[in-house]
Amino acid sequence: MKPMWLLAILGSACLFQLATSAELKKDPTYLIVAPTTVRPNQLLRISAAILKLEYESFTVTAIVRKLNGDNYDEICSTTETFSRVGNYEMTMLTRDSMSPGNYTLRVAGYSDSSQIGQIFSNDTELFFNGKEVSVFIQLSRPFYRQGQTVRLRVIPVQKNLMAVSTTMDVTIKDPDGYPVRKFYTQHTNAGGVVSLSYALSPNLVSFGDWTVQVYCQDYLYNKTFRVEEFYPPLFYVNVSMPTTMLRNSFGISGVVASNHTTGRGTKGSCIITLEILSMSSSEREPINTLTREIPYFDGRTDFMFNRQEMSENPNTLVGKELRVTARVLDWFYNTTSIGFQSAIVYIEDVEIKFLGGSVWSFKPELPFSIYIAGIKRDGSPLDPYNENRTINLEIAETDDIVGDRTRLDTVELSTETSVAEYVLYPKATTNRILVRAKYENEQDTRRELVATRFWSPNDYYIQLTTPTKSPSVGQYMIFNVKTNTFIEFIYYHIVAGGNILVSDTLQMFSRNKLFSVALSRDMAPNARIIAYFVAADGQVVVDSLNFNVNGSRLHEMTLRFNRGKDFTYSSVEISSTADPLSYVAFSAIEYQLYELGARNGLTWEEVYQELYTYDAPANTSISHYWLKQGQMEGSFNAPVPSYAHDANSTFFFAGLYAFSDANVSAVYTTCNKTQGYYPCMDGKSCYDFKDICTNREECGYDRRDEMGCFNNETYDVALYNGDKLWRTRHIRQYFLDGSFLWEDQFTKPDGRIDFKVDVPTYPTTWVVSGFAMSKDYGLAILPIPTQFDGVRPMYITVEGTSHVRNGEHMTLRVAVFNFWIEDMDVLLTVHSSDDYQFVELDLNTAVLGVPVDGPHQVLVPVFAGSNRQVLLPVRPRTFGHLVITISASCVVGGQTVVHHVFVDHYGVPEHYITSKQVDLTIANSERLPDMLLPVDEVVVDPEQRIQNYVPGSPKTRIFVLGDVVGVSFFPYTHYDLNSENLLRQPYGTGAEAVFNFAVNVYTLKLLRPLSSITMEEINKVLFTLNIALQEMMFYMQEDGSFKEFRWSDKSSTWLTAIALQALSDARTVSPDKFQDFEVPVVTLTKAAAWLAAQQDNSTGAFQEINTIYNRRFTSDFTLPFETEDETIEYRPSNLSLTALSVLALSQTGELSADANVAAQRATSLGAEYIEKYIEQVQDPFELSICLYALITAGKTTKESATLQRLNSMARKESQMIYWSTSPIEAIDKGHSGQDTVVRLLSKQFSNVTSYATSATSYAMLSNMKNSAPENDLKEMQKFLQEQHMWVGGFSSTQDTLIAMQALSVRAVNNQNRNTYALSFEFRSDQNENWFESFTIDQSNWFKQQVIETPSHWGSIQTVVKGHGVALIQLETTLNHEHEFQLRKPPNPVFHLGNYNNDIRTSGFNHSYIDYRICPSYIAGGQSGMSVMEVAVPSGYVVHNRTLQKYVLDARAANSTLRNAEYYNNKAVFYFDYLDQNEERSCVEFSAVRWFPVANITQTLSLKVFEYYEPGNFNYTLYEKVQLRTLTVCLVCGSYQCPYCPHYASAPGLTPSISLTAFTVIITLFLLKFQHISTILK
Repeated sequence: MKPMWLLAILGSACLFQLATSAELKKDPTYLIVAPTTVRPNQLLRISAAILKLEYESFTVTAIVRKLNGDNYDEICSTTETFSRVGNYEMTMLTRDSMSPGNYTLRVAGYSDSSQIGQIFSNDTELFFNGKEVSVFIQLSRPFYRQGQTVRLRVIPVQKNLMAVSTTMDVTIKDPDGYPVRKFYTQHTNAGGVVSLSYALSPNLVSFGDWTVQVYCQDYLYNKTFRVEEFYPPLFYVNVSMPTTMLRNSFGISGVVASNHTTGRGTKGSCIITLEILSMSSSEREPINTLTREIPYFDGRTDFMFNRQEMSENPNTLVGKELRVTARVLDWFYNTTSIGFQSAIVYIEDVEIKFLGGSVWSFKPELPFSIYIAGIKRDGSPLDPYNENRTINLEIAETDDIVGDRTRLDTVELSTETSVAEYVLYPKATTNRILVRAKYENEQDTRRELVATRFWSPNDYYIQLTTPTKSPSVGQYMIFNVKTNTFIEFIYYHIVAGGNILVSDTLQMFSRNKLFSVALSRDMAPNARIIAYFVAADGQVVVDSLNFNVNGSRLHEMTLRFNRGKDFTYSSVEISSTADPLSYVAFSAIEYQLYELGARNGLTWEEVYQELYTYDAPANTSISHYWLKQGQMEGSFNAPVPSYAHDANSTFFFAGLYAFSDANVSAVYTTCNKTQGYYPCMDGKSCYDFKDICTNREECGYDRRDEMGCFNNETYDVALYNGDKLWRTRHIRQYFLDGSFLWEDQFTKPDGRIDFKVDVPTYPTTWVVSGFAMSKDYGLAILPIPTQFDGVRPMYITVEGTSHVRNGEHMTLRVAVFNFWIEDMDVLLTVHSSDDYQFVELDLNTAVLGVPVDGPHQVLVPVFAGSNRQVLLPVRPRTFGHLVITISASCVVGGQTVVHHVFVDHYGVPEHYITSKQVDLTIANSERLPDMLLPVDEVVVDPEQRIQNYVPGSPKTRIFVLGDVVGVSFFPYTHYDLNSENLLRQPYGTGAEAVFNFAVNVYTLKLLRPLSSITMEEINKVLFTLNIALQEMMFYMQEDGSFKEFRWSDKSSTWLTAIALQALSDARTVSPDKFQDFEVPVVTLTKAAAWLAAQQDNSTGAFQEINTIYNRRFTSDFTLPFETEDETIEYRPSNLSLTALSVLALSQTGELSADANVAAQRATSLGAEYIEKYIEQVQDPFELSICLYALITAGKTTKESATLQRLNSMARKESQMIYWSTSPIEAIDKGHSGQDTVVRLLSKQFSNVTSYATSATSYAMLSNMKNSAPENDLKEMQKFLQEQHMWVGGFSSTQDTLIAMQALSVRAVNNQNRNTYALSFEFRSDQNENWFESFTIDQSNWFKQQVIETPSHWGSIQTVVKGHGVALIQLETTLNHEHEFQLRKPPNPVFHLGNYNNDIRTSGFNHSYIDYRICPSYIAGGQSGMSVMEVAVPSGYVVHNRTLQKYVLDARAANSTLRNAEYYNNKAVFYFDYLDQNEERSCVEFSAVRWFPVANITQTLSLKVFEYYEPGNFNYTLYEKVQLRTLTVCLVCGSYQCPYCPHYASAPGLTPSISLTAFTVIITLFLLKFQHISTILK
C-alpha cells in the first residue's frame, strides 16, 4: 500500500516560494511558517519571523479559503503589522462546521498597514482533516452466542485525551451489512461515555461477523464482533495447549479436561489424535496422524507428542497446523464428546527489522542513530533469557573524495526492549551509507538500510537530539541543537496534531545549546520539533526531530479486589482509585480467552494508533508494537529525525509550509511531476509514483521510492489472520458472560470508589480491564489488566429436566465442589414444599421410591480440591411452573439454588375452542347461547375400564377481549406474540419468523391509537420487535430475497412478498419511538428491488423460483405464453402470487429512487396482467386476492363487475358470509330430542379453515373499500371471529395475519370505539353458587380477562350488557391415553407408517430410544410445507447438532426434509412437501436419557400436519410401556440406591459350584480359627 503522504511530499516543492538568483543577492526579510492541515474549530497558529525591515512596517495577512464554484469563501483570516525584527505568532480560529473541499491558504505581505504596497503573496493548497474527535468502541466480549446481550461503550476523546460532550449515531449491522438496530443521537453521559446494550435472539440470528458502526462528527468508526451458533453438549471437552510450536522444540504438550454441565469431571476413556495439516492445501487431508489412547480417563489427562514422531525432518513441519482432537467416552452415559485445539509450527529463528523504515538521510559529521529490533516469528520480542542477542553489522560508506570504506561491527539487542541502538558518525565527505545487518550469523535474517546525504547547497547543517528517554506530559523535555557554523538566532516550533503549539527563538552563543520545553497534553502521543536559521548567504538551514510523548501519566487508575468481606466468596468488593469525581468503567473476560488473544478492554496501543492519524501527512516517531497472540501488547518508542532529504521536504514532513524570500532549498530535478514522475536523490533519475513501495528499488542508489515503506516486515501470523478464536467456540466456559463486572461508577471526592458485585458460580479466573475519564485530566487506562480468581471455596450446581409429567419422579443432579484447602462436610437440603415431595428409598424393596413430605437433608463429605455428585429424586404434585429449592451449607459458607421445571399431565393433550362474537352495537344486552363444555362428567363410564380422559387434566378457561380483532398482548405471551403461544405451531422457517415479527407489528399498531397500551408496555413490545427482526433477517439473503429454510439458499418470491409487506408496515409502527425500533430503508429497498426483478416483463406475471410452500398460491389454471422461438407454451397463471407481489410493492413506503421506480413499474405491470385475466379466475381465494390487489394498485376498470362476481361466490349460512370451496360448520347447534336449547359447540376441524379465513379476509377488505352494506360486513366479521382455532390465533400463521389486517381495518373504521363499555356475567349450570362478572371499558379494552370455570362439563351461561363489540372464547384442554380418543381430521390425508414398531428402546434400562418415522401424503399429489412433531419422554434429549447434520445429509440424499430442531421436549421436522413416497421422507434419530426420570408416562404424542392448512393432519400417539416400569434406582436416580446398572451390555458371570463350595469351606475355617484364638486369649 502506498503511503499517501509520500505522494504529497513529492509534489510539494511547487508550494514553496523559492528565491531567484537575483533575490539571493539581497538579505532575506521574512520567513513565515504555517501548518499544512486545517480542521474545524482549530486555533490555527502561524509563525512570522521578520528577519529584516526594509520599510517602516511590515504587514502580513493570512486567509483560509474554500473553493466554491469559481469563487472562494473565506473561512478565517488574520492580519498583523510588525514594526521591528523578531519572531511573532499569528492566530485565527476556523469555523465550528467545515465540510470536505478544496481549501487554500493565502499569505501576503505588504509594506504598510493599509495593505496597498504588496511585497509578496502565495496561495497554497491545504490538507483538510475534519476529525476533531476520536471514538473508541469497547465490547463486553469478542464473540457471542444466540441469547446473549451485546454490551458496548462508545468513548469519544479529543486529541489531547480529554472527554467530549457530543452526540453520535450508533448502528449495529448483521453479517450481510443490513442495519438491524439504530441508536440515534446518543449523548455522552456525565463521564463522557455512551453505554448501550443489544440483546441477541435466543433462537436463530445471523451468525457471522457483526459490526458496530458509530457516526460521530462526520466520521465513521467500526468495530466487529462475532455471533456463533452454540448448543451445549452433554459434556465438554477442552484441549489446552500452546498455539505455536518452534521447529526444533522437543514437541508439543497439553491438557485434556472434560466436565459435565454441572462442572463435575467426566469418567471414561479418551482417544487423543494429532493431525498434521497443510495450511495452504484446500483439501486439508492430514499429512500424518498420531494417536494416544487413555484407557481410564478421570476428568483430566496430560498428553505429549514429540517432534521426532511427527516427522524426522523438522523443516517439513514449518508452516503446518497441528490439530489435536480429544474424543472422550463417558462410560456411565455411553456418550462421546470431542474437543480440539490447533498450533502452528514456525521457525524459531529471529527476524530483525530496521525500525522506522530502511531509507533515511544523514547530515555529515553529525551522529545518526538507527534502531534494530529483534522479533520472534509471532511478532513478540525476544525472551530476556535468550543469550543470542548479537546483531552483526556491515557498514559501507560511499565517499567521492577518499573512496569507499567498509567496516564490520556488532551491537547487542537490549534484554529489556529487544531493540538495539547503533550510532553512525558520517564523515564530512560521506555521500551514502549502506548498513547490512543480520542476527547472529543467520543469512536468512539479513536486512539493509540505506542513508543518503542530506542535500544542502552551502553544506550548512543543524541537528536536533534529545537525552530525554521517556517524555511524558507534565514534564520537561531537554533538546540539544547543534550546528556546523556560527549563527546568532535559531527559531524553533513544536508541532503536533497538525498545528504549531510552541514557537520560540534561541539566541546562540556557540554552535551547541541545550534547552528545555514543557510538554503539554496537546503534544501526546506524538510531536516534533523543527529548528531552523537563515545563513548569511540566504539559505534556510533546518532540521526536525519526531518524538513520542506519553500521555498516560496525567492521572493513574488502580484496581484491587477485596474478598475478605464475604467469606463465602459469593461476592467481591471492587476498590478502584482515579482522579476525584472521575468516571470509571470495568470489563472482565475469561482468563483462557485472554491468553488466546481475546481482548475487551481499552489499551494505550489502541488509543495511540488512532491519535497518530491527527498528524498525517507529517512524519511520526518510531513506534513499534509487540504482539502477543496476535494482539498489540507493549511498544517501543524512540525519537528520530524525519525522512526529509532537503530543507523543502523537512518543513513538509514536519507538517508545515514555509513562505520566504530566503532560499528554502530543494533537490534540483527535471522530473515531470504532472505526469506522476518524482526525483531520486541525485536529481537526475526519476521514478513513477506507481513504483512507490513496490520493493523494486527504482532509485537504486538511494532507494527513495521505498522511503517510509515497511514491505520487509514479515511475520508468520497465519494463526492470527481472520478468526483467531475459532478453537474456543465449542466450549461453554468460553461463552461465560463477564457482565457481572461490566460496571461503571463515579469516584468519590477522595478519588476512590468501592462497590460489591456477585461472582459467577463457575470456577474460573477473570482478567479485568478498566479505564477512567477525568474532567480535568482526561483518559486514564488501567496499565496492566488485573487477574481475579473467581473460585469459591464451596459451591453447588443443580441441573435436571425442565419438563416432566404428573406422576413421574424426576432427579436433580447436584454437584458439590470443595476448593477449600481442607476436607469438609456439606449439608444438602431439599426444602419442603406443598408443590413437591422427596422420593425416599423403600427399605423393604431397596428399589422403589416412596414420596414423603417435609425437608430432606444429606451430609456429603467432600475431600479438598475434589467434588461429589448427589442425586436427589423428587415427585411434583402440582401442575404448571414449579420451583424446587436446594441449599448447601458448610463451615465456610452456604449457597441456595432453585431449579425451575414445568409439570404437565401425563397422556396426550387435546384442545377445544369455542369463539363467539358479542355485538351490542344496536341492542344494549344479550344472553348468549350456552357454551357447551366438551368434557364428560365421569372419568370412567359404567362397566368400562378405560378412562375417558386423564383424571385432573381437564382445564377450562373463559377469555374475553374487547374489539373485533381478537389478538392482543395476552399476559402469558409476555409482550412477545409468536406462532407457539398463538397457534401452538413451531417457527423454524422463514415464513414463521416473518409471522412472529408481523403479528407484533399489527397488534401494536392496533393498540396505540386508543392509548390502550402504556409506554412501558410499548418498550417491551419494541424489544420483542428488535429480537423478531433479527430472526427475520436471518432468512434474508444478500440480494434482498428471503428463503424459507436456513440450510437452503433458494429464494422464495412468495416469502419475500409477505416479508416486504411486514417490513413496510413496521416502518410506521412507532414513529415517535424510532430510537428504540426502526426498519432500515435499505432493507426495504433491497427486498423491493429483488421482488420487482422476479416479474416477467413481457407479461407482468410474477414467477416462483422455488418450491411453493403455501398451496393457495398454486395456480388454478394455465395460460398460453409465446416463447422465444414463437411457439405457444402453457404455463401456470400465477395470478395469486402476482396479486400478493402487487400488494407488497404497492404498499412500500420509503425506497431508494431506483427501487421506487422499479416497484411502481412492477405494480402497474402486474396489475395490468391481473386485470387482463381476472375474468377467468374461478377460485374464491384467487379472485379475492386479485381483486384486492387491483383496488390497492388503483386499477378500478373491472372493480365493480369483479366484486359482484366475487360476492356471488359467497356462502351465506347461519347469519355468516364467507368464501370457501366447501362448507364450514357453524358452532351454533341445537340438540335433538327433548333438549332444544341452542348451544355453542367447540370449533370443528376442517381442511379448508385456513383457506376460507384468508379468502374471506381479502373479500372483506375489497368490500370495505367499496362501502358494502354494514350488515354484510358484520356477517363476514362474525364468520372470521368463529374461525379462531386458538386463543388469539386463527388456523395458521398466514391466515391469522390476513384476518388481522381485515379486522383491524374494520376496527379502525368504527368511529364509536372510544365509547365502548361492556359488562359480562357468567354462570355454570353445574354449580349454582358460582358466579363471575367484570366490566371492560377503555381502561382495559385490550386487556384479556381470564376466568377459570368451576367444572369442565355442562355449559356456561353468559349475559352481556352495555355497548360495543367483543370476543368471548372458551378453551378446554385435557389429556387422553388412547389413540381412539383423539380427535380426527374430517379427511385423513397423512399416513405415518408403522411407527409403533419402528420406535424402539435399547440399553439395560432403555436409556436409548431410536426413532424411524415415515410420514406420507396419501391424498394424491404433493402437500404444502408439512411439519412433524414427535414428543420425547421426560429426561431424554436429542442433540440439535446431530439433527442439523442429519438434515444436511438428508438433503444430499434427495429427501424433502429441510430442517429439524429439538426444544420443549419435542423433536420437530420440516418438509418442503410430502407425497406418497414415504421412503423419501423417513426420518431417523435417537434420543438419549440424560436426566434420570422414573415412572415415565407411556403415551406420547406424534403429529404431522400441513403448516398453512392445519386441518390436514394426523394426530396420534405412540406407547412405550417399558418406560413406565422404570423405578428411581433403575435409572440411577438417587444417592440412596445401593447399586447402579451399567449401560453397556455384557454377558453375566455364572459362578462355579466347586468354587462356591471351596469359598464356603475356607470362610468357615477362618471363622473357627478366629473363635479358637479368642478362647486361648
